[in-house]
Amino acid sequence: MSMIVDRQDLDFYLHDMFQVDGLLEHPRYAEYDRDTLVSILDSAEQIAEQQFYPFAQKLDQNEPKFVDGQVEMIPEVNDALRAYAEAGFVAAGFEAEVGGLQLPALVCNAVSSMFTAANQSVSNYMFLTAGAASLLRACGSEALQQIYQE
Repeated sequence: MSMIVDRQDLDFYLHDMFQVDGLLEHPRYAEYDRDTLVSILDSAEQIAEQQFYPFAQKLDQNEPKFVDGQVEMIPEVNDALRAYAEAGFVAAGFEAEVGGLQLPALVCNAVSSMFTAANQSVSNYMFLTAGAASLLRACGSEALQQIYQE
């Protein structure tokens, strides 16, 4: 049983109440089907429970510090952020043409909720990064976007 999410409830909300399967009929989401979304949610749940949840209390007790011009934090943060990024979740809502997963916002929010439930403190880093990237896509010059796209 999950420590962070009731998947039966989440599946009910996504598929029965909000009918996410209907979104998959839109050309933007043509690469996805119900099984793929379930796999994505399974992956998010696994990473959140295994990489984020176990050190939430430790992080709360050992806040990041700025020492001699460097940020010091517990090593589990780096490992968790790397797992999140390697799974593609940083760019979950971004267009495929820029390397994103192009997931429906409803699914992105479901994924994000799992990470927030597992470890709010670390989730903030990821969400701020995605927000900054979104701002750069919307308002940044082409030259600036090229610098950070690589």
